[in-house]
Amino acid sequence: MKYKPSIFNLEIPYKNQYILYNTYSGALCILDKSLTDCINEETIGTYVKQGFFVDERLNELNRLLIERNRELYTTRVRNLHIEIAPTMKCQAHCWYCFESSCHERCTMSHNTTQDVVNYIVNRINMTQCERVSLLFFGGEPLLAIDQIISIGSEIRKICQEKDIHFYSEMISNGIAFNNTVADSIIPAISLSRIQITFDGMRETHNYSKGIQCFDKVVDNIVANATKTNISIRINVSSNNKDEIDKLVDYLLVEKKLDGKVRIYLARVDDLDSCEISKDDCLDNFSFFEFRNEFLKYAIKKYKSFKINDLLPNVKRNYCGYEKISQMLIGPEGELYRCQRSILDKNNSIGDIYNGSFYTNNELAYIRDLPLECMIPCRFLPACFGGCPNERKKGNKQFSCDLIKSKIINDLIAYVDAVMSK
Repeated sequence: MKYKPSIFNLEIPYKNQYILYNTYSGALCILDKSLTDCINEETIGTYVKQGFFVDERLNELNRLLIERNRELYTTRVRNLHIEIAPTMKCQAHCWYCFESSCHERCTMSHNTTQDVVNYIVNRINMTQCERVSLLFFGGEPLLAIDQIISIGSEIRKICQEKDIHFYSEMISNGIAFNNTVADSIIPAISLSRIQITFDGMRETHNYSKGIQCFDKVVDNIVANATKTNISIRINVSSNNKDEIDKLVDYLLVEKKLDGKVRIYLARVDDLDSCEISKDDCLDNFSFFEFRNEFLKYAIKKYKSFKINDLLPNVKRNYCGYEKISQMLIGPEGELYRCQRSILDKNNSIGDIYNGSFYTNNELAYIRDLPLECMIPCRFLPACFGGCPNERKKGNKQFSCDLIKSKIINDLIAYVDAVMSK
C-alpha cells in the first residue's frame, strides 16, 4: 500500500526541532528533523497509525465533510445532550452579560416542567441513546431549583430504568450554591459539574455583578468543592487583567482550593450584548497572548490548571448547536439553537409541543462550510469555519490568521510546559 502525508499535518519549528501535530487525529510528537526526512520502511507504520500519513487513495477533505454531515444530521445518537433554562431571572446584573437585553424574566411553570420531562423522554426513545446529559443554565438556574430537581430527578430515574448513563451539569453564578442546596441537588440530578464565574478580586467582582456577592460565592465553593466537580471560569477584560494572578492565588492558595477545582480563563467579548463597550474587551490576539503567558507559570505552580486545555479539541463539527439532535429549551417550552439566541423569543425555532418548525433561522445554523475553508485548510478540523451563530449573522468571530496563530502558539505553550516538567 502506498501512503501520502496527511493534508492536516502541522509542522511547527520548535527550537532546533519540530512539533508535528495532526488536527484531524490529534496526534502530536517532537521530531529532530522534518517529517519527510524521518520516513523509512521501519517508521512509516507508526506515522500511519497516528494519522500523519494516510492511504494515497484517501480524499481526506471528503472524509471530514461526510463525518461532519453525520454529526449534524443524524437523529440517532449515542450521547444525547439537552440544555434547559428553567428561568431567566438572576440576582446579578453583569455589565457584559449577553442576556442584558432580555426583558422577559419568566420562570418555568409546573405544567411546563412536566411537559419538558415528557419531551426529553420522547427524545430519548427517538434517539435510542446510551448516554443522556442535561445542562441547566439561565438566568440563574438555582433560582428555579424545584424545576431543576423535578426535571433532573425524573430523567435520572427513567435513565436508570433503561440502563442509560445519566448526568447533569450547571452554569451558575454560585450565589445560591450553599451547603443545603448542594446537598439536595447533587444527588437528585447526578450533578457532575458546576461552572461558576469570577470577574476579578472582591471589589471588581462585586462591581461586575452589581451586588455584593464575592465572599458568599467563595465560601460556597470552599464548602462544596469535594462534593462535585467545580469549574471556575475567570472572565478576562481590559478592566481586570492586572488582578487575575492575585485572584488565582487567593482562591488556590489562601482558600486552599488548588487541585480541588478546575480554573480556566475566558475572554469577555462584545458579540451579543448591546451594553458593552469594545474598549472594555481585550481583542482576541491580546487575550490569547495574555492567556498563554499566564498559563506558562500557572501550569507549573498550580494543580487546578490543566495542561491539556492548550491542545485543540478533536471534533467533527464546530459545536453541538449545529446538530439537529441537540436542543435548548427555554422557560416557556420554546426551542432554540444557541444559548446566545435565547434572549429573544423571535429566535425560537420551535417548541416542545410541536418540535422544530424548520425555519430559515434554524437552518442558518446548519449550513455548508465557507468556500475559503475548502482549499482545504490544514486547520479545518480544529476550526470548522468558526461559530455558526456568528456566521448566521454574517460575522466572523475569528479571523483565519487568529485561529492559526492561536493553535500554533497553544501547541508551543503545551510542549514548553511538558518539557519543563
